[in-house]
Amino acid sequence: MRLLALLFLLPLSSFALTPLPPRQVPPQVWIDPGAGDLKPIALGDVAIDIRTFGFIARTSIELRFDNPNGRVLEGEFVFPLSAGQTVAGYALEVNGAMREGVVVEKETARVAFEDITRQQVDPGLAEITQGNVFRTRLYPIPARGSKRVRLSFEQVMSDGDKAWRYELPLHFTQTVGRFTVRARAALASAAPSGGGFAFERAGTEWFTELTRENVTPQRRLQFDIPKGEGSQIVEAVDPIEPQWRSVVALIAPPAVKDVVIPKRLALFVDASASAREQDWARINAVLRRYFERIGSAEVRLVVFRNEADPPQTFAVRDGRAPELLAALAALTFDGGSSYGSLTLPSGSDAALIIGDGLSNFGTATATLPVPTTALHAAQRFDTAHLQRFTRGAAVVDAHGDVDAASAALLGAVWHMNSRGNCEQQHLETRLGQLIWYGRCKGQGTLALTLAKGRERVEVPITFGVGNSDLNETVHRLWAQSQLAELGRSNPTDRVAMIALGKRYGVVTEGTSLLVLDRVEDYVRYRIEPKEPELRAQYLQQLAALPKTPADPDRAQRIAQLIQRWQAFKAYHAASYPNVESVLVPIAEQEAAAWPNTHIKDVAAGFQQAQALLTDARTLVARFARDGAEPDSAAKWRREASALMMAIEALRKRRESMPLVAQAADELAREERDDLAQVAVTGSRILDRDASAGEVRMAADAPGAPPPPAPSAAPAVVESIQPVLAESKAIGGSAPEPEPVRATIELTGWTPDSPDVLAIRQARDSYAAYLAARERLASSPAFFLDVADVLRGKKQDRLALRVLSNLAEMDVDNAALVRVLAYRLSEWERFDLAVPQFEKALALRGEEPQSYRDLALALYRQQAPDHHRAVDLLWQVATGDWHGRFPDIELIALHEMNQVLVSAPGATASVARLGIAPELIDPVAVGLRVVLSWDADNTDIDLWVVDPSGEKAYYSDPETPTGGHVSRDFTQGYGPEVFSIRRPLPGTYIVLANYYGDRRQSLTGPVTLQLEFQTRFGTTASTRAVTTRRLSEGKETIEIGRFTVE
Repeated sequence: MRLLALLFLLPLSSFALTPLPPRQVPPQVWIDPGAGDLKPIALGDVAIDIRTFGFIARTSIELRFDNPNGRVLEGEFVFPLSAGQTVAGYALEVNGAMREGVVVEKETARVAFEDITRQQVDPGLAEITQGNVFRTRLYPIPARGSKRVRLSFEQVMSDGDKAWRYELPLHFTQTVGRFTVRARAALASAAPSGGGFAFERAGTEWFTELTRENVTPQRRLQFDIPKGEGSQIVEAVDPIEPQWRSVVALIAPPAVKDVVIPKRLALFVDASASAREQDWARINAVLRRYFERIGSAEVRLVVFRNEADPPQTFAVRDGRAPELLAALAALTFDGGSSYGSLTLPSGSDAALIIGDGLSNFGTATATLPVPTTALHAAQRFDTAHLQRFTRGAAVVDAHGDVDAASAALLGAVWHMNSRGNCEQQHLETRLGQLIWYGRCKGQGTLALTLAKGRERVEVPITFGVGNSDLNETVHRLWAQSQLAELGRSNPTDRVAMIALGKRYGVVTEGTSLLVLDRVEDYVRYRIEPKEPELRAQYLQQLAALPKTPADPDRAQRIAQLIQRWQAFKAYHAASYPNVESVLVPIAEQEAAAWPNTHIKDVAAGFQQAQALLTDARTLVARFARDGAEPDSAAKWRREASALMMAIEALRKRRESMPLVAQAADELAREERDDLAQVAVTGSRILDRDASAGEVRMAADAPGAPPPPAPSAAPAVVESIQPVLAESKAIGGSAPEPEPVRATIELTGWTPDSPDVLAIRQARDSYAAYLAARERLASSPAFFLDVADVLRGKKQDRLALRVLSNLAEMDVDNAALVRVLAYRLSEWERFDLAVPQFEKALALRGEEPQSYRDLALALYRQQAPDHHRAVDLLWQVATGDWHGRFPDIELIALHEMNQVLVSAPGATASVARLGIAPELIDPVAVGLRVVLSWDADNTDIDLWVVDPSGEKAYYSDPETPTGGHVSRDFTQGYGPEVFSIRRPLPGTYIVLANYYGDRRQSLTGPVTLQLEFQTRFGTTASTRAVTTRRLSEGKETIEIGRFTVE
């Protein structure tokens, strides 16, 4: 493990950041290059405290970061841990004192952190991310002040025959004001030595201390501890069940006589973007020695990234494989990692995986039914994931001894049997070490049998005769072994993992460490603090609270949901003025826009406009008679729709003639014609008197600005793949909308950066991308843009590879995960989008958008999972969400009913979930637009301008013709939804208005997702999707158009 720490700092007033910080860096501060002229953060103090007991070591590192700037900063401290290291503690400075973190469920921790941060209070949140990386968010780092953080971790030391070796590589590039190391060693037969330390006796222990000022530590901190009596077994009594104890024993691996040499080896090599960080010189050295050991063999090389390449065959002859090593040296490292894509080539009798185990794209697991080992030389790696493939065989780190590493790759799996009063045992294989973990009762000796092939070795383990000075450490190491066993055998059992982590204070994928400032916050979230004084206050306040059910407000929320749903249904079921009310005003508007001049083309347009106006007036005059009977009304509407489309065509013709537009503008200014003004500003044409139901001319309301000219021609979607639908609508009282024929135009968007333009114009765009990647690899926008370029050139496989780099950039960044999932959904790759949405749900389970996104992807994938989609949407509809997610319940309920319409079998979920019958109604609408985005604390508004010029938006959400916009999201992720049961003939223009954001983000500009849907709530629903990226400033952009015929 190298001491590689990173602190990302964001000024609290900053907007989005485009670049991402480098993945591996020494302890330093990363500041947004666009945040202004900020002085570097100083590393004032680094204090390292080491304590060893036998072969176990506990290390605490406390760092003080000094902020010389006059601005408050938010920070993120990242610390990669080595295999076998377990986080033992985390503390954050609160009011001048260090406060210990408490292990809680990750979702609870995130909710508490986000809610309390919004109150301008300073909590701390620490998590373990993929690859065993410790990450903590610090808020705030005061202006011209400091912030201290402490991290503690535990590990089993390496065995140096006669001594245990402690190692902590240091790699600082920043000068440390004061650097201190203190170390104590127990169960040592003599004074530890090495590393320039001078140990002295201190009672039963050995002690040393070293202090330096203004230094830049850049070497390995290392010393050897001579083995003492009883130093190979440590145990600790359980404080709750004292008859039980946790036991950890170090076993010298027995010599192996029988070695199985593979003859047909499957070699899987991870060539994803993160593989560039591996030490390939060390890997090649181990491989050369490994090939010498196996002599001769056939090797089937399978290179994999976001997907696996076809196998290539190579030969190992006389212990050499130059062609294979040359192929490895020529690999292109790019894209995400899909370990689920591994398929064993036929005839293989063994497998070797070279990779870090960090699967981040597609499915994560696969079955390799032959003996399998794994090799890596990475700083960040996922040992637990690799062990699912090796099933107990070694996961070898190539940084160690080459001979030992190559021998371990040939080692078969040690199996164990035991007799004695021990349970929940686990045997861990490391390079040169076997570590046994168990939970034993009373006092006795465990007869442990180790078996490998035909060999058997008996190992006695005596327990109940001693105790460790590091009781909590021993318990945590045993708990960590059980978590590793669960991760290998049953990785989906999150409940058991979370319970084990909380019981023993171990941070897992499902738990976090949380520090709160106020005792009332601990009480609010039922988190018991560690400090005795704070705990006493917590217990006192908790005892004073009344006893309440787990979710006392659920019934009230459902009752309110029923009321809101009934109002939503009633609004869409009501009768609204339609084409009969707007046809004449629109015709008058168009007629007024054509000047009566002598110019031939303009004069012809003027005559046509006058004729259309006459036809409109005649047709509307007939409505009183023809609209009374269904047959004549249907015929009348067909004629009116045709007339509206003729007016629309004439308008488009006028807009393409600059002379006409100029004359119309002059006429508007001179005559101040109200109707012409409507054409320019998009003001309201009509309003509906709520009491009398009359249609009248309305005063101007804030209008939509003229849509900006698109940067590329609109891509016309002539037909959209209908959503799978084979059933009739269930229930429902609102009338189904008349069949809608709508052409959807998605406004094209072409990135215009010089780098992307050069890649687009290159003969070999992929090669040009690789050349530019080193400079631009920290920008998510770069990969999104290049993926679109390659897809536009019909190079879909390479486009997907480039896009999958987003999964490599920051594996636990929920915003990036969503951006990737949205783009995959737009490409109709729901098979790949679903795992990303699953990851977003794991990262942000406190946000309803996570459940909704996953539900809709499950519903739309090739083999829909309707039941789980209904479950997730019902969870959103009935959840107790933060107030920054308004109307999300109603939106999810509408979408749940669409799922039920599409899948008759899913109605069984209604009874299972106990959904009230009043909530089962599809509420069919003719048009529906859904706007969502990837960034929290962002204010984006959905604007829809209908063919009459009426604009629906947050402050005027209901149009006279029945259009409806959901409530405004000013802090969350959306969605905002426009719906109308019976749309007007003509064109609906959809715009997004970006006000800005208050987020702290490393993902770059906000990404929007727009869904355009017709006949939503019926079995004939259609949809089209587009994603767009916004700039960092305030802007309004046109996203697309519906043209209703």
